[in-house]
Amino acid sequence: MAAKKGSLSISSENIFPIIKKWVYSDHDIFARELVSNGCDAITKLKKLDMMGEYQLPDAYKPAIKVEVNPEEKTLKFTDNGLGMTADEVRNSSWGEPKKINKTTYEWGTSEQWVYSLDRYVYLENGRVTAIQE
Repeated sequence: MAAKKGSLSISSENIFPIIKKWVYSDHDIFARELVSNGCDAITKLKKLDMMGEYQLPDAYKPAIKVEVNPEEKTLKFTDNGLGMTADEVRNSSWGEPKKINKTTYEWGTSEQWVYSLDRYVYLENGRVTAIQE
């Protein structure tokens, strides 16, 4: 078989959907990605502490929990790090939401960013707390 030469051009607009489908359709890779996201959130919080922009409580212990619910057939991943900001979401592959539902409470604000019928980002006081897809 003779070698063929050519060029390949890939832009972020067409490669990210392919990567997303590949990564998130494999359950093992998806679970590792969620744990990795938790590690990133904890690292972000620790860096802010080191820079003096945040003070960790004395009893702070970094943690990532995975809760299994066999009855509902769900996995819940939680961490005690710092989530993405609203600006970080806007500058990510999520981009601008189609709609923002905002509720103001005594303790702060809660927002639901609507991207489509089945894609949402939830924020509390400007920080991501959950993603629904």
